[in-house]
Amino acid sequence: MVKVHIRFNPSWVLSKRSDEALPVDRVIPVLTEKYSLEVISKGAAEIVGTLKLKAGEDCKSAEKDIMAVLLGFYSDALVNCRVEVFEEEDAEDREADRSVRFSSEYEPNVTRTSNDREEDREDPKDEINSMVGAENFKALIGEIDKLAYGIHSLDSTDTFLERNYLFAVNEGDGYSYMLTLLSMMMDYHRLGYERDRKLPRKREIRMPPPSTSKEAPTPISVPGSIMDKLNDPSGMILSFDISSWVNEVSSEDFHLFIRVLKDYAHSAVVVFRVPYLESKALNRLYLELNRQMFIKAVPITPLGIDQLCSIAERRLADKGFKIREEALSIIGERLAEEHRSGKCYGIKTAEKVIAEAILEKALNYPDDNIIRADEIMNISSFAADRDKSGEELLEELIGIENVREKLYEVISAVEVTSKEKSGEHPCIHMRFVGKPGTGKTTVARILGKILKERGVLREGRFFEHSGRDLVGAYIGQTAPKTAQMCRDAYGSVLFIDEAYSLYVNSSDSKDFGREALTTLIAEMENHRDDMVVIMAGYTDDMEELMKGNSGLRDRMPYKIEFPDYTREQLCSIFLKMASKYYVLGDGLEEAAKDFFDKMTDAYMNEKEFGNARFSRNLYERTLGKAAVRCSISGEKLKELTVEDFSKAIADGEFSEAAKNRKSLGFL
Repeated sequence: MVKVHIRFNPSWVLSKRSDEALPVDRVIPVLTEKYSLEVISKGAAEIVGTLKLKAGEDCKSAEKDIMAVLLGFYSDALVNCRVEVFEEEDAEDREADRSVRFSSEYEPNVTRTSNDREEDREDPKDEINSMVGAENFKALIGEIDKLAYGIHSLDSTDTFLERNYLFAVNEGDGYSYMLTLLSMMMDYHRLGYERDRKLPRKREIRMPPPSTSKEAPTPISVPGSIMDKLNDPSGMILSFDISSWVNEVSSEDFHLFIRVLKDYAHSAVVVFRVPYLESKALNRLYLELNRQMFIKAVPITPLGIDQLCSIAERRLADKGFKIREEALSIIGERLAEEHRSGKCYGIKTAEKVIAEAILEKALNYPDDNIIRADEIMNISSFAADRDKSGEELLEELIGIENVREKLYEVISAVEVTSKEKSGEHPCIHMRFVGKPGTGKTTVARILGKILKERGVLREGRFFEHSGRDLVGAYIGQTAPKTAQMCRDAYGSVLFIDEAYSLYVNSSDSKDFGREALTTLIAEMENHRDDMVVIMAGYTDDMEELMKGNSGLRDRMPYKIEFPDYTREQLCSIFLKMASKYYVLGDGLEEAAKDFFDKMTDAYMNEKEFGNARFSRNLYERTLGKAAVRCSISGEKLKELTVEDFSKAIADGEFSEAAKNRKSLGFL
């Protein structure tokens, strides 16, 4: 039985953090199978355990064999890993030889113990300073770096553990990574008690939401169960996500939780995490926590699209890829699409988009490691339009002649005013009013492209949100959430659908729509030369919104009405979609014209009628029927037939469209 000690370069391990498994987790199963490895301790960059060598095998040959295993996984393992295999009876002497003094001007008499790892001697400041964004976190690390000298001079390192933290940071903006770096900084400067190396650097716990039942247990049970499992969490970072308690921090339950936590976590650093909040709400939360614990607040400004693009470029470089500027622009457009879906989680989403780009490159253009725009067009639903100008795209739209004319008037006025000697940029925020499916979203997206081509906007991207997307779930979350959406849209178009949902004609203090509007109006005024806000919705509802907020009306001088489509226009839209990729079978065009001609006025005049969306849904239903037909026959789908169309219009909403509706009353 011999001992094995495998140590990885910590910076190298950090570069592998996006892999499915860290190096330690990849090598353990192999060593277990080959050498019956029994793990004594494991960290992110270290494994200590025992091995059973084969007959005739010595420690040196085992070291070479293990290194060969590592090289099988990683070509650069030779310079980033250290493998030591030695007889168990020599372990104590070897550990003593490896003990080193902590090289520091302020701690000359401290000797590192046998449990110290190579990672603990690494200075993480370079890694921290290279982070994109997170300026307040970098400032915290700089403060700790300066604090270390004084705290050691005063022989008061235990006092450092008395200070805990409140991080206001959104999901996906690197919070877990920051905790790891904070722990590494603590180890580097020996700020805290000796940490049990068998325990992880940090433990993250999401607090359950407040209970509405009187019989349900309160959150005070959480710290007790955690500490019992950890036994002694000395030197660890304990993170508690208290997002669901932001509005309840004054409650007795929460105060009890803090008091119990203090009793348990006296030797660990506690970090509370909440979403990014506006300063007033964050300060209120800080004061509540600081009443019972020594707290430092660390607000982390959310990452914007440009910052995520920078992260994407770095991650691609780490993977050995170069990316052209135009291709990076497509990455930005893809990230903007994720924002529009409301499912953007910062760095995690950026890494997902990176994977999409690499896989697209590998599938079709694997000849080199340079990513070009034309190679990753498919990852963005709007990238295919890059070869056409905004005006060409606008001219292709059916049934918006009056809208097109009005937009060109606005654009021309903006260009003329911008060239005047006064240099004052005109306000071009707009209102798009009309029923659903009349082209408001499509026109707004194309408008951003036109304004970029005319030099009015820097980026010309398109960010779409519903009115209620601007509203936060907690007190103090709405203003920064709205401000962040505006920051993302600087140089671009911010499109807010169903904007009227922000206005509630009541004194309900729990509705944060007014707070969102106040923040939005300030952003519209302060960035009138670098952002176009377009609010969209039903005509009557949008007028009610304008009446409820005169400041909003003053800042949205342009109102563009989108009329309903005629039967002929709806039919043209359907046929244009159907003929774009498929052949139209005999009789299909005539059948479509007959169907749209028979649509009743009552159906088309309903408030919820989808206009062009109706035509698109009918096309997709027809395509679905054709796909089923071809799957049964084994044919390749090339043609849409009149039979496919007939089956489509027999379904649900389409069958209702052409029915003659009888009015109530006597016949």
